[in-house]
Amino acid sequence: MTTRQSRSRSKLQASAFPSYLDVQPRFGTLRNLNNPTYGTRMGITARLLGQPFMPWQQYVADVIGEVDPKTGIRVYREAYLTCMRQVGKTTFVIVLKATTALDTPQPVTIQFAAQEGKSAIAKMIEHAEIIKRTPLGRMLRPGTPSTNNNNPHMLWGNGSIEKPLTEKKTSGHGDTIALGAITEAMAHRDDRYIQTMQPAMNTNPNAQLFVESTQGDSTSIYWNEQTAELRQRFVENDGNLGRIAFFDWSFAEDEDPFSADTWRRRIPSLGHTLRIEEVQHAADSASSPKKVRAFKRGFGNIADLGAGEGSLFDETYWDETETDDIIIGLRALTFDVTNDRSWASLSWAGINRAGDMQSELIKHDRSVHWLVAQAGEIFDRNPKMARRIYCVPGGQAVTLENAFTRAGIELIILGLADYAGAAGQYYAGCGDSEELKSDEPEPRIYHTARTGQAPLHVAIAGAAWSKHKASVWDSDRSTTVISPLVACSIAPWAYQLELEAQPVDDILQTFA
Repeated sequence: MTTRQSRSRSKLQASAFPSYLDVQPRFGTLRNLNNPTYGTRMGITARLLGQPFMPWQQYVADVIGEVDPKTGIRVYREAYLTCMRQVGKTTFVIVLKATTALDTPQPVTIQFAAQEGKSAIAKMIEHAEIIKRTPLGRMLRPGTPSTNNNNPHMLWGNGSIEKPLTEKKTSGHGDTIALGAITEAMAHRDDRYIQTMQPAMNTNPNAQLFVESTQGDSTSIYWNEQTAELRQRFVENDGNLGRIAFFDWSFAEDEDPFSADTWRRRIPSLGHTLRIEEVQHAADSASSPKKVRAFKRGFGNIADLGAGEGSLFDETYWDETETDDIIIGLRALTFDVTNDRSWASLSWAGINRAGDMQSELIKHDRSVHWLVAQAGEIFDRNPKMARRIYCVPGGQAVTLENAFTRAGIELIILGLADYAGAAGQYYAGCGDSEELKSDEPEPRIYHTARTGQAPLHVAIAGAAWSKHKASVWDSDRSTTVISPLVACSIAPWAYQLELEAQPVDDILQTFA
């Protein structure tokens, strides 16, 4: 007797990583083998370019090239790729653009964006020069690419055109595009290029948006948020992101970045264009915290969330004041809200097991709806803590006073002088390079090394002082969301206030 498989089971078996893929992504949209794909044609283009696809490139091409056999429309409207440096992303982008331009019955328009306008033009020229050295070069129009300031473009023989997006407000407007390709998304502070491309795709059901980048640093605001959201959604939805394809080759947080087993399991170009001896040499050369982060970013696609050269915070001092210790006993709870109420941060501070002051970011999340309930849960779990929470003056945090009162939590609004003192104390305790040279430095303030602290690292990378006489953190002048920094920096000050408000016997009991 033959047992017929259910349709759902058959569909499940049809979706898989292809057998030729030697290094699977950490997160990756599965190939649906029931769907035809343009990926094969992309592979042919890659060979004409003189750079045949590696397995990971062919797999991405096969997935994003899938077509619904019933409608003839591409399955995926958007595709996002993040992987290590020097694994072949540039080749893939050139092939994707060339195939889109040539494999069409009618001329199409392609929009291309890089770090910024000048970089997009420079990369378009670079890609054109690569193409010209191959058989594909015969398919470009003579005289292309054009670097005309008013209309830079690359023109193919069939009439298809590629236009780099510039900083001009009119750049890209009015086009109907078949492909929007964005490279080096780590350099973008927002999604302005996507907002330009997506409307231009609306009247073309087969148009596709493709965004790629290695993980960046703490200033890579857009890409940090985008990849974090895609990873979370991928896990929550068992890999089903609708018409979005997602590919992520990176080291996981709990993997040893210096293990050859990790390299073989995670680096897709290993054994193809990259020898393991080169990775080993780079690992052996990672002799400082900064070099370790650079190694993990370059070979592990892990964002470098160190202070960075442009930060007010001294990178060495910040690294030295990171600790795996935990806070014990009495704590002070603090929070901050951005001026547009789009983000909120909750923090606390106290003394750790080593006897040092330590602050910790508890949560950083969208909007403010979760704050009061989260604070209430913390007080319920820690009944010895006074039900008091602290914030800075003059911002959106103070608007939650009634909500906290209804929850039985007293809101303490620090004065401007207290806020300035708290910010200065925190900076001296973990970020001021001058303190390293001082004969009598301020006591160190440690920050937690556990997971969940990335928003704090991002905040300190772009923080700026206000121009007031009593300097505090200035959200308008800062280049990153600084609410985690505000909450964490006032927490040690609030702890001192809590300490002063506690009877001596009660303080001793909290450490029991």
